[in-house]
Amino acid sequence: MTERSHRDACDAAMPQLAEGASFNVPQVAHQKTWTDPDGVTWRARGQGPLAPRAARRLFDRPEVRIMHIDGGDAHEHAGRDREGLIAEVTNYWAARADPMTSFEIREFRNESRAVLVVIQQHC
Repeated sequence: MTERSHRDACDAAMPQLAEGASFNVPQVAHQKTWTDPDGVTWRARGQGPLAPRAARRLFDRPEVRIMHIDGGDAHEHAGRDREGLIAEVTNYWAARADPMTSFEIREFRNESRAVLVVIQQHC
């Protein structure tokens, strides 16, 4: 498995726009609440983006959902896609990633106390 194995899910989330049309990328990492594509409302935890140590702890919990935003709509990563995305973020923390890429990671919870991690990727 390569660290970019999640890219198919990312490519599928890119909007197909007509010529001249625009798309506003959601900036979820800076919001206090967010409604996902399924209509579930999530509330941000903490005062801002997660530190790597806190993010790693959440990545290690299989029940935590991971959503990714990279120039398109928010999309969930599970299984191999999740592993590939986490590997890319880990490479970023280790300064082995594209220097033009950065990540903001935020923790959210819904009314059922389920946990969601949103990874906002910037280029």
